[in-house]
Amino acid sequence: MKRISIDCSKISSLNDFHRVFSEVSEVPDYYGKNLDALWDVLTVDILGPVEFTFNSHSFFKSTNEDAFNKVIKVFNEAKQERGNDFIIVLK
Repeated sequence: MKRISIDCSKISSLNDFHRVFSEVSEVPDYYGKNLDALWDVLTVDILGPVEFTFNSHSFFKSTNEDAFNKVIKVFNEAKQERGNDFIIVLK
């Protein structure tokens, strides 16, 4: 299983999230750094099985709850689409 760790202590905005996510995952060069592009990457480009761990997620959530909720919503929807080969861990 592929494991991708996202350090949320470096994230306080959607732009920060996309930058950090791009650094730690296998996103294509054409990744648009928006929520629609995130959906595409999660459901098509990153092959499974895969586990995404959001380390220090409470920092991101406390600094920008709206952005955090939007990101997690996309991940949860991708999990529903992909099924058992897609795991989300909040630490």
